[in-house]
Amino acid sequence: FLYNPATTGVNNETNAFLIHRSQFSGIPGGPVTNAFTIDGFMDDKNVGLGFSVFNDVQDITERLGIYTSYAYRLKINDDQAVRFGLSVGFLDNRIDFSKAVVKDAGDPMLMGQLSRKASLDANVGVSYNWKELRVGFSVPQLIGQRVKFANYDANTYYQLNRHYMASVNYKWVFNEDMQLALEPMALVRFMPHTPAQYDINALASWKNMVWLGVSYRSNYAVGITGRVKLFGNLS
Repeated sequence: FLYNPATTGVNNETNAFLIHRSQFSGIPGGPVTNAFTIDGFMDDKNVGLGFSVFNDVQDITERLGIYTSYAYRLKINDDQAVRFGLSVGFLDNRIDFSKAVVKDAGDPMLMGQLSRKASLDANVGVSYNWKELRVGFSVPQLIGQRVKFANYDANTYYQLNRHYMASVNYKWVFNEDMQLALEPMALVRFMPHTPAQYDINALASWKNMVWLGVSYRSNYAVGITGRVKLFGNLS
């Protein structure tokens, strides 16, 4: 849902998530991300609706984003469907120069302290479903807006470049009696002038109550993930 708006409400149910991610704990300026998302599906109208808000801090830069998402399902037959998605949002971009560790404290660029600039953003995506197979393609930061911070007689810019992302996943139920399933997933990211990056994941589940997974991100990290259903709809 965060990567591809076409998956808004893809599970035909309402899902809400709270996300907190902290990297390089103990190192000043380490990235910290907080997010809340909710999405659901109106089956009678083949429409998915969603909302997300996030705050992303990386050293002296910070972004607050608020997005609404819409997806439409075009059914081909009982086993196949194509979904089209769009999310539109507002970004509050901030740079706090007072936190910068610099050699020249008299640099005019640092005199303005906190600089902020609002901008619009949009993501588009498409998803193809065939039984338990799902293939997706999305373009986050579609507008590719240039953000300009004016600070006395100096200007600071950064570019919201388009990203191109493709994904594929398949859910294989290999034991119906015990409800054991395995879901391999792969994701590829590409942006001009940077190396491509891929994720490979595998998630095993038992009775839709316990999940255990492993993941690998190219030239970066390996990880494990766990999930357990506590009661009702909370996991």
